[in-house]
Amino acid sequence: MESVTKAKPLTSVIRTILKWLAWPFIRLWKLLQRGYWMAEYRLKHQIRIKEFVVIDFRVVIIIGFAITAAYFLWYQKPLYLTIPSLATELYIVENTLRTVSIFVGIVFSFIVLSFNVFYKYFGRLTFLRFFTSRQIKYIFTLFICDMVLLLYTSGYLKEGSARNSYGDSLFIISLLVSVVLVLSIIPTLILLLRSSQNRNNIKELIRDFNVDWSLSYHMNVLWEHGDKNSHYQRDPITLLIEIGTAAIKDFDRTSLWAIKDGCLAHLNRIHEDYKKEKKFHPNAFYEKLDDLLRPLFNVAIKERNETAALMIVNMYYEVENFYVKNFADFNIYQSTEHHYDGIRFIVVMSQFLAKSLQFNEDTVSERVINVLREWWDDIVIKVYLPAIQYDYPKDERFPTDKTSFFLSSTYYQLAITFDLVFTYKKMSLYKEISKFYSVTNLSILSSENTRNTKVYLLQINGNNAQTQFEKFLPKLDLDIASEIYPFGSLAIDQEMDYIRSLVPFHYEMRGVDFLFRNNKLNAYIINDIKAIAYHAMHKFNEHTVYKNALKAIIEKFDYLRSLISQSATDYQKEIYILLERYLSYIQEWLPEYKVRDKEIVQLIADTLKKFSFKGQFTEELEGKGYLVRDVR
Repeated sequence: MESVTKAKPLTSVIRTILKWLAWPFIRLWKLLQRGYWMAEYRLKHQIRIKEFVVIDFRVVIIIGFAITAAYFLWYQKPLYLTIPSLATELYIVENTLRTVSIFVGIVFSFIVLSFNVFYKYFGRLTFLRFFTSRQIKYIFTLFICDMVLLLYTSGYLKEGSARNSYGDSLFIISLLVSVVLVLSIIPTLILLLRSSQNRNNIKELIRDFNVDWSLSYHMNVLWEHGDKNSHYQRDPITLLIEIGTAAIKDFDRTSLWAIKDGCLAHLNRIHEDYKKEKKFHPNAFYEKLDDLLRPLFNVAIKERNETAALMIVNMYYEVENFYVKNFADFNIYQSTEHHYDGIRFIVVMSQFLAKSLQFNEDTVSERVINVLREWWDDIVIKVYLPAIQYDYPKDERFPTDKTSFFLSSTYYQLAITFDLVFTYKKMSLYKEISKFYSVTNLSILSSENTRNTKVYLLQINGNNAQTQFEKFLPKLDLDIASEIYPFGSLAIDQEMDYIRSLVPFHYEMRGVDFLFRNNKLNAYIINDIKAIAYHAMHKFNEHTVYKNALKAIIEKFDYLRSLISQSATDYQKEIYILLERYLSYIQEWLPEYKVRDKEIVQLIADTLKKFSFKGQFTEELEGKGYLVRDVR
């Protein structure tokens, strides 16, 4: 037993030692496997080696088989391998030189073809980048070296009276270089053609927007110490405009995506580099992107390239998003007065909207309005205002701080922008304007701003929503539904829960009055008000705001009832019946929500008693076959 117990630890030690000895070899094997798999992947999927194989090996095998058969059948001398005589060497070198010279014309034709392809995609960039291509440099250098070597070898062999080792080595090297040249021509030209349409040229051009560009701009343009035209001929933005214009006209999405991705990546790169090196400020590139995108959008609209126009709008938004989220890093002079005003963004979006409306590009117009909403909600309200810890000065009658002015002036500019939709009579786009205000209410409530800021934003947002609603409503030949109703119970419920106020609620009550005056009030709106009442009843005992809301709803129903006389129109009779019906629903659910407030219970009971025309109106409408539309 003792021998067995001693053997077990010994065996364990031996295994451990063997594992440690084998570990380097196992590790090396895994590294070799990994290297093999990576090389295989690069050859198959990145380099795509099959595309460069221009030799049909079946033909080579057939010819080789024929020569081998002829050798064994008819060649009588023994097989040997030796260097040919001096005369034969000279003959071979001279004929090789002639053969190589023939390929010059073929290569030149391919270069011209590649030049035309490059020019098609990249315009004037061709004259700056094409002839610096590695493929052209390689094939040109190899041609020159081979021809010089062949000429030198031919001359040396002619001058020599007898063979020597140096002449033989020149002969062999000349043949090897010539073979490499011939075998390299087609693969190199394939690479040249491929690189002529490679969108990485765009990314390389964007990278030229760096410190050297800044120095050139200051020397040649600002200080006028050089040639201004020379700078602009090489200016990346100028060249990108030309490339983008050609891509838009050819409906070339790939080039446009390369411009977008390259610019956004470069903006992020120089932003990160500036934090480390403090050389080239990203603000310069941010400013120049505006010069790039404005003209490209105009071209896209004129060419009816909707995809390009949408891509440009989205790119402008992404650039602005990056700028605002890194706003503090764009303070070049470290000024305490550094504030975001958003003027350029909203002006550009207004121009984009006007241009798209002018050319009846409704999809682009819709996207522009959505981008304005995303910018205002997701960037300004949710990111910028909390970042600067803005708190609206409610005690000031006319706040003079820049941020308050920015908020109020932006809504003024938005109203002007949305008026373009009304001017061009694109009433179908009002649903996007309505969505702007309704979603903004929710964004305000879910943001991390202070209560004062939220209340102020809800006020100016609600006021503008009501103004636009009253402007568009008479022109809309539609029943009011959620997509064209800028208010709604969801925001009001959240407002009562989170900040205990009734700002959007009061704007909705005004909207109800306006709808009734314009014969647009319907069951959807009345049902929406009923939903607010249900929520108020559900949380009735938590805060007085819920009682105030419920009381205001009952009073609004009573007020609308009072506007309908006994000689009312069929539409008014329908509204009268719906008001009584939904108010009855509210009364019915009071016990369910345990609302026992005497004032509310009495108020709703007294109001329902005033609906004295219900029976008469119901009978008259049924006699006409008039159906009261309900949504319950």
